[in-house]
Amino acid sequence: MPDLATSWDLSKDRTTYTFHLRPHVTFTDGETLTSSDVKFALLRTSEPKRQWEFLYTAIKSIDTPDTVQW
Repeated sequence: MPDLATSWDLSKDRTTYTFHLRPHVTFTDGETLTSSDVKFALLRTSEPKRQWEFLYTAIKSIDTPDTVQW
């Protein structure tokens, strides 16, 4: 995440992180990276039986300003 975000904020109650994505980040096909893409990657990585599942067990929800409803 640090390479994709210019900065991040932690709420006063230390339960919410807000990541500010770096502008103009693109995939190899030229499509622009969105917060929905980051959400997808985090949810995919946290699926049961995934190698890194244990890192994401504390995530309760992910909200994104440009989320497409799935």
